[in-house]
Amino acid sequence: MSTATNEHDYSNAAGVAVAIRRSLSHIRPPEKVTPVDWAESHVRIPAGNALPGLVRMRNAPFQAEPLNMIARQDCREITLMWSAQTGKTFVQLMAMGYFIDHDPQSQMMMQPSQGDLQTWLSAKFDPMVEQSETLSAKVAAPRARGGVNNQRMKQYPGGALMFAWSGSPKTMRGRSAPKIFADEIDGYERTVEGDPIALIKKRSATFGDARLIFKTSTPTFKGASLIETSYNDGDRRRWFVDCPHCNHAQTLQWSNVQWTKDGAGDHLPETARYICDECGAAWSEAERIRAISGGRWIAEKPFAGHASYHLPEMASLFVRLPDLVHSFLKAKRENDLQTFVNVSLAETWDEAGTQHDPDLIYARRERYAARVPAQCSVLVAGVDVQDDRLEATVWGFGGENGVDSWAVTHEVLRGDPGQRELWNRLDEFLATEFEHESGVRLRIAAAGIDSGGHYTTEVYK
Repeated sequence: MSTATNEHDYSNAAGVAVAIRRSLSHIRPPEKVTPVDWAESHVRIPAGNALPGLVRMRNAPFQAEPLNMIARQDCREITLMWSAQTGKTFVQLMAMGYFIDHDPQSQMMMQPSQGDLQTWLSAKFDPMVEQSETLSAKVAAPRARGGVNNQRMKQYPGGALMFAWSGSPKTMRGRSAPKIFADEIDGYERTVEGDPIALIKKRSATFGDARLIFKTSTPTFKGASLIETSYNDGDRRRWFVDCPHCNHAQTLQWSNVQWTKDGAGDHLPETARYICDECGAAWSEAERIRAISGGRWIAEKPFAGHASYHLPEMASLFVRLPDLVHSFLKAKRENDLQTFVNVSLAETWDEAGTQHDPDLIYARRERYAARVPAQCSVLVAGVDVQDDRLEATVWGFGGENGVDSWAVTHEVLRGDPGQRELWNRLDEFLATEFEHESGVRLRIAAAGIDSGGHYTTEVYK
């Protein structure tokens, strides 16, 4: 009898212990997981994309740091001034998924217009949820009794994702959330109620240390770009890569992309190579991809709560340099370089300078007895390198204080900058002597040649 009782008591005690462990598992704090680790476990890229399946940061290494920044307690603002084909909107989507599943909090998403919001929902957000078992189990189903799922709000345990667009301040009224996402902000419409970014920022003002605003966009016009202003307000991070030949760290610049032309003067984009800033070596496409894969973010300013990132399209592992050259040449033919600068380089477009009255300028012309005026004491030259020519301008300087200047001559030397023959003609031009009003002949004292174009190596030679 005693033995049976003891066995019965032991069995009950074991059952109680199991029940306690199960109960504790429901109240135990979730295991700490970085946003990147969460995304690689739960976010799938739909079929039809270059690499469908679970997200892998090695395919877009520059996305990892800004995504992990959403979990830093000292980060209040994130700005992505990124080009097309770099996944800036996808980084926001992964961040939203993290705040739905792993760290549930209420969120707001703002798009430029209602149409943009509908497109974003149907083409980006809804497919991400559908492809993830974790997210689809938590986001309320459409027309479900247990929660809201429509084009104004999507609920989930622990919060809701609310939607707004810039042209409608009423979509922001009466709402608040600690996490604010603003996509393609350079397309935002300013209303009578003010700057839409400032308005949506107020939606998170009462959440203290939990607040975060995450902005993305390709830039537009210099001096009027919201994303450029935001980027400059942050710590200005750029993606640095190491040269495969000399190991010099550098950012990717379009001026360092070079290609050749055939005998008829036609461009050959397939010959495009990236030229190292330091050693002048031409990288193959494979070397460029390896350099990007091993890159890292470096900030220009100390971090003070606002992490801002700039990234051009040539940093994408899915974009070929020859294809970018094709896009650039097409933009030039169609007189649409602004689109290339904004969308591919993620840089603002600087419009032409101030307009002047041509008649007024013509009326101020002066005549001189010789090519070089009497007040001029020194000649210098500046040479611009174009795809099919060199343009050289000779300037004279002098006057009472040495600050007066005259454009003495301008010469266009047509030819292929990739061939020595054109540079020999430039040498002959730079050796030209010019008649001074005093009767003496002046030679060019110094010359500068632009080395930031497509023929940097030839200029250095």
